[in-house]
Amino acid sequence: MNYNNERAVREGTLGANISLHYDLDLPEVRPAPLLIALHGYGANKRQMMREAKQMAPESFAIVSLQGFHQHMREPKEAGGPLRFGFGWLTNFHPEESVAIHHQALLDLMQTLSADNLIDPKRIFLLGFSQSCALNYRFAFTHPDYLRGIVGICGGLPGDLETSETYRPTNSAVFHLAGSRDEYYPPSRVADYEARLRLRAQNVEFKSYDAVHGTDLRIPRFAGVPAVSTVHDLSAHRRAQNRQTGPQRLRFHRGSHFGSYRWQLRGQSQSCAARRESKTKDRCSREGRFPEEVSRRNREWC
Repeated sequence: MNYNNERAVREGTLGANISLHYDLDLPEVRPAPLLIALHGYGANKRQMMREAKQMAPESFAIVSLQGFHQHMREPKEAGGPLRFGFGWLTNFHPEESVAIHHQALLDLMQTLSADNLIDPKRIFLLGFSQSCALNYRFAFTHPDYLRGIVGICGGLPGDLETSETYRPTNSAVFHLAGSRDEYYPPSRVADYEARLRLRAQNVEFKSYDAVHGTDLRIPRFAGVPAVSTVHDLSAHRRAQNRQTGPQRLRFHRGSHFGSYRWQLRGQSQSCAARRESKTKDRCSREGRFPEEVSRRNREWC
């Protein structure tokens, strides 16, 4: 008799501890306002730190948190070493990934505040692509933690209108979209501003002539003496643009620094010059997100 056909398969779970990695860049004057920057699918903390440093005022502390779902990526060149990338969630038990994301942000803010490195009343959250919807989930679940939230070329939570967990927030919201974005085209983001206003009163939506993962021609934040809301940030950038012309701000889905790797875990280092000299020519800007994205993935990503 074949007993295998009579046995029921039971699924189980095990608890596990994971290490979450982040890079920290601190100004001389502390406690400082904080910008938490989260990368998109397939990228990493070093790439997002580089982008965040182009935007944030020099007086800001910057944290770039790395996604906790790692995966292998194809070699940059034929015969070269395999590369790695990071993401935030999939459609397999996405609620677990959402919980990890939220707790990571809470722990990060608490740790930096306890060390008197940041001003807990001036925390801004920036997300590109996949991390956008996750960040909005956090902002509406924990409405009292953030001063402002910035979303770039990303989506909204699929349950934005229906979730009983979300609450109204006083955080300023600034969402940027690309008019030629192949993953978030104008038809998809047309109602984003109205939908965001269901949970936030202070909302600004801007569209730029860009595709997903290429230049958004918006001016830098550099030189802002004090920032109270995301709107102050965007207003300064527009004013600076009229004076000096736009600066290129690059966000690339799946971009990577190749085989040169740093292992920083919560350390404060001023490394812009060293990073620039060693990695500028190694940065790959050719990553693409698969075209076959399921409906469920789009709701969560």
